[in-house]
Amino acid sequence: MKQLSTMYFSVVLFILLSFIPFQALHAELLDPLANGDFEQAGETAQSAYGWQAYGSNYRRVSQPHSGAWSVRLQTDSFSAQAGAYQRLDLTQTEPKPVFIGAYVKGQRIENSPGGYFGASLYVEVHLKDGQVVYWNSVGNFGTFPWRWIGFNTGTVTTINQPIDHIFVIPILASAIGTAWFDDVTVTEFDPTQSAVTLMFDDGELSTLTEAKPILDDFGIVGSAAIVTDNLGESGFMNLADLKELVARGWEIVSHGLTHSDLTTMSERRMKRELQRSKQILEGYGFTIRNFALPFGAYNAAILSEGAKLYNSMRAYELGDNPQGAFPYDIKVRSVVNTTTLAEVNEWLAKAAAEKRWDVLVFHSISETGDDAYYVSPDRLRGIVQIIADSGIPVVTYNTGLQLFSVK
Repeated sequence: MKQLSTMYFSVVLFILLSFIPFQALHAELLDPLANGDFEQAGETAQSAYGWQAYGSNYRRVSQPHSGAWSVRLQTDSFSAQAGAYQRLDLTQTEPKPVFIGAYVKGQRIENSPGGYFGASLYVEVHLKDGQVVYWNSVGNFGTFPWRWIGFNTGTVTTINQPIDHIFVIPILASAIGTAWFDDVTVTEFDPTQSAVTLMFDDGELSTLTEAKPILDDFGIVGSAAIVTDNLGESGFMNLADLKELVARGWEIVSHGLTHSDLTTMSERRMKRELQRSKQILEGYGFTIRNFALPFGAYNAAILSEGAKLYNSMRAYELGDNPQGAFPYDIKVRSVVNTTTLAEVNEWLAKAAAEKRWDVLVFHSISETGDDAYYVSPDRLRGIVQIIADSGIPVVTYNTGLQLFSVK
């Protein structure tokens, strides 16, 4: 296949960056990326074998995440872009999920007004039918040590055909500052299984009194996301209730101290929400591996801080999860009072056919509610019956991560 020239690709990508709005049992195939750790020099010691320059170029430097080398990107104008790119010919004959990840470090990265790239992984995905899809990971800003970033093409709904080839670009764009990238990986997966998780957010008492008896009738368990300040308050579960769930095989997940939007807080308070809620629950004897973000709100700094404490930071973005999912980009199926049994049946049919993981998120299990976030006990029973009839295994959230997320 013909390789795009550096000049042509730079022009095309500049236009895209300026005008395109971005919105375990499995077979893990070999990483097709060449020199993702930048250890092998190119024509000069400052260039990396297999990587072509994009924009205002990149420089291979001895400031690594691992090994001896990384690449450094610098921009001093909001209109400039810097990066390196590599083309990978996947030539898929059927759709397969592909995880793209890297480690990034930043120094004084300042976002442009309305910008969202910053230091991120950008991809141009060419599908077998000729369509092209553009995507990027969450933008990283400020000064920060090495952090893990990435995403899976299987979570992008417009990537619904076999991938012919893909351009992978560690990039610094729509921002000024300095970024380093290292240990870039591209991993294709061959899915072999499906699963479903039932998750109950906020720790309402109805999780114990209404949801648990229904799940017990079908011999399955769930995961409960707990706001620690609400423990024992009216309408919420107490410590004895949580212990009863755990004794039955449920998982307890942290949902913060106060169920407040972490993106509106100071860094100090944000860290306290993440750290203290875990400490409190672990102090009661529970094993806490995962976090459910209040209101689903996050940014790169929150995800990075959470990654120091939790295996996953689950938001509230809608969709399902492919093999090789990024554990800090898990999608959910929101179950509310308008969710029909037919919808759930469609979700499960897709999960079974495409070997995906559905995370169904509930809140109140009651006949009425102040908003849309409630489901009647009868509707929950109907949903669980559909799940049981599907034959798809029901797992806790953490077990789902072990089966589906990239390591």
